[in-house]
Amino acid sequence: MEKENEKSCVYLLTICAVYANIYVATAHGGVAQLGERTVRIRKVESSILFVSTIKTTPSEWFFFFVNASLEVFVWGYLMKTALITGASRGIGRAVARELAHQGWAVGINYLNRADKARELVEELTAAGCQAAMFQADVADSAAVAEMVRKLGETFSPVELVVNNAGVSGQGLFQDTTDEMWDRYLAVNLSGARNTVKAALPHMISEKRGCIVNISSIWGQRGASCEVAYSCTKAGIIALTRSLAMELAPSGIRVNCVAPGVINTDMVQVLGQETVEELIRETPLGRLGTPEDIAYAVAFFASERAGFITGQVLTADGGFIV
Repeated sequence: MEKENEKSCVYLLTICAVYANIYVATAHGGVAQLGERTVRIRKVESSILFVSTIKTTPSEWFFFFVNASLEVFVWGYLMKTALITGASRGIGRAVARELAHQGWAVGINYLNRADKARELVEELTAAGCQAAMFQADVADSAAVAEMVRKLGETFSPVELVVNNAGVSGQGLFQDTTDEMWDRYLAVNLSGARNTVKAALPHMISEKRGCIVNISSIWGQRGASCEVAYSCTKAGIIALTRSLAMELAPSGIRVNCVAPGVINTDMVQVLGQETVEELIRETPLGRLGTPEDIAYAVAFFASERAGFITGQVLTADGGFIV
């Protein structure tokens, strides 16, 4: 039986060698280079291990560590890392949950709601997912750069950025103060710029990566009493298209999701009467859900969207048809 097991292991390794290079890595902990990916190696008994890879899904890679006795150790998954800004609630929370369940290690960014971010991390961890929380105001470029660095150390360098963090509000244009205007721009537009800029060096060096920006239908058609918000969301669309053209030669895709009226705290503050009116104006006759947007983001992040860049996907139930 023991010889049969050894033969099976040799056969497995032969197949692996055909489809993937075999690398040698130390096993005392730390970092090893596996082809184009840098991964952390956990300490095991043998000092030198042969490493081979078998691809199981677009987001999951099994690693088999084989020592001189041909004993096989399943080390786990090599997960790609995603950063989702504004992920403690609403759309960002749903996006983080969906990506985590699709095999991404997720960095959950939040500003004030540490309780909600911690709750999500605990939920995902209990489900066997990889998740960590990071506090940062996306308007602060230094804080964002530090967040991206810490996330890379926690899991692996960021390969997917989802720019979701945003602020909104209603009011007449002439009542919008300089401070309010600057804050909208700083969070909604400069925040996306800060996050992308912090994650880009690794993406460019590896010639791969994905950026998904969250805009709004108000950025496509404008909205009365939401001038500042609409301007920033229109800017996100321009940022998406321009970056897509600039980064395409580096193998980096940039796309955008423009949600319609989504059932989040941001919408519920409008009041029941306004919400019901918005439902009547939506051809599909309902509010969108955060999960509706999460599915769109997950599609853009997947290999199935590998030939799509510079696009805006409007998920609004037909609101602006």
